[in-house]
Amino acid sequence: NKENNNDNDDDEEKSSKFQHAPIKSIFDHFDKNNDGKLGQNDINDLHKASKYELDKSIFMNSIPMKYQQFEQCWKEISPNAAQNILEYISVHIKNQPKQARESIEILEKVRDIFEFFDRDLDGTLELNDIENMIPLIDSNWNNASKFKLLFDPPCDFIKFLAKIQSASTLMANNI
Repeated sequence: NKENNNDNDDDEEKSSKFQHAPIKSIFDHFDKNNDGKLGQNDINDLHKASKYELDKSIFMNSIPMKYQQFEQCWKEISPNAAQNILEYISVHIKNQPKQARESIEILEKVRDIFEFFDRDLDGTLELNDIENMIPLIDSNWNNASKFKLLFDPPCDFIKFLAKIQSASTLMANNI
């Protein structure tokens, strides 16, 4: 839990920043020149980090690619490619600035949460997995159908990450 402070604006600003932190940290990791765009070489590095499982064609039509485009393309990559990229980044995290390390740590926590609820470890949250998640997110169960709709089972990690990032800050913090 966060330390209790009276500055709600600070808390809201932090929550807003971290709502998009995981995918943003991936983007930032591969934006080597920090120009806010991924070029051909950056996409090639991303492809290499995925152990060549990334379908580069998803990204190639948008080069140079800004973050918003990357976020949309990220939703289409395979879970294996995403997992390989996350593993690559975690190995190289020591070379990242503090903010990027924090973002990657958050991404790893989201992955841990996903794996916790994926009881059969098949890489997909099914309806029963999401139903097990609901009481921990919303103790009064008033929005159970909303959560089922939000995660739209079956839900792989990429979809889960995207849905959490598009969810309200309050719900994302509860997860």
